[in-house]
Amino acid sequence: MFCAIVAGRAPASLVYRDPATLAFMDVNPVRPGHVLVIPTAHRAQIWELGEAESAAVYRRLPALASALKAAMAADAVTIFSLNGRAAGQTVFHLHVHVVPVHAGDPLLRRRGRRVTFRLVQGRASRAQLDALAGRIRARLFQPLTRQ
Repeated sequence: MFCAIVAGRAPASLVYRDPATLAFMDVNPVRPGHVLVIPTAHRAQIWELGEAESAAVYRRLPALASALKAAMAADAVTIFSLNGRAAGQTVFHLHVHVVPVHAGDPLLRRRGRRVTFRLVQGRASRAQLDALAGRIRARLFQPLTRQ
C-alpha cells in the first residue's frame, strides 16, 4: 500500500516529499492531523534501514512535528513507530506516526506506575485530509519553535 503511494498509484494527502522521505496524512487517524513519515524505499521495519535512509527519515521529524503542532494548535506531539507483528505493526512498510496532542485529551495516561496509551482510530475523508495537509505544509518551512 505505502509503496503504491510512493509510486503515485494510490491516493494520499501529501505533506512532504523528497527523494528519500514521504510524509502524508493517515487515513485512519487517531487524532485529526495524524501524519505518517516513511522512507520512499521499501523497508518493513526500522532495523532494515541503512544509516543514510534512517538519517533522511529522522532529519525531517523536527520540522514536521513543529509544523503539525502549529497547524493543529496542539500543546504537544507524540512520535512513535510500531516494528514487527508483536509490537502491533499491521502495515509492513516502516512508518513513523506523528500525532498532535492537546492538553485536555492526552494520548498517554498515567496511574501510578501504570502507563497506557489511548489510540482510537477514526476515518477521515480525502477532503478533510487534503485540507489538514495544506495547513501543515503552509507551516512546514517556517522557523522551528523551541519549547
